[in-house]
Amino acid sequence: MDTSCLVHQLTGEERRLFQEQGYLIVEDALDEAIRNQLIGIVDRIESRERRPENHGKLLSVTNVIQEDDHLVDLIDWPSTFPKVWGILGWNIYLYHSHVDVTPPENAQAQNWSVAWHQDSMRVNDEIESDPRPRLSVKVGYYLTDVSQP
Repeated sequence: MDTSCLVHQLTGEERRLFQEQGYLIVEDALDEAIRNQLIGIVDRIESRERRPENHGKLLSVTNVIQEDDHLVDLIDWPSTFPKVWGILGWNIYLYHSHVDVTPPENAQAQNWSVAWHQDSMRVNDEIESDPRPRLSVKVGYYLTDVSQP
C-alpha cells in the first residue's frame, strides 16, 4: 500500500455526505498521465469489443481487471482506496470490474436501463431490510469530461 493514501482518509464531512447521498465525488482522483494511460487501455478494449451495429451506444465490458496492470493499480489507488476502507472497514476485496464507454455523439441511442442502480440484487432479495446492509461500494473513474453531452 502506498502510504501517501493516508492524507486521503475519509473525513467526517465525506462520511456524512455518503450517508445522505449514497455517493462521493473525489475530484481529480487521477492525474492526467494515468488518465491518458487508462484512456488508451479503454480504447483498446472498445476497439476489440465494439460491434458495428452498436456504434454510438453504451458499451459495457465486464471482468476487465486482468486487461492491464494499470487497471489493477486502481484497486488501491491512494486518493480513493482510503475512502473505501473508511466506509466499509478493512475487509475489502474486488469481486467485479467493468469498463463502460458511453459515446457522446448519440445520446438518444443510449441504453439507460443500466443507469444508476443498486447492485447485488440477489443479496438484496435475500436480506430485505430497511436500511439494507452495506456490503459493498463501487468505485468508478470518469476518464473524460462528462459535464455536457
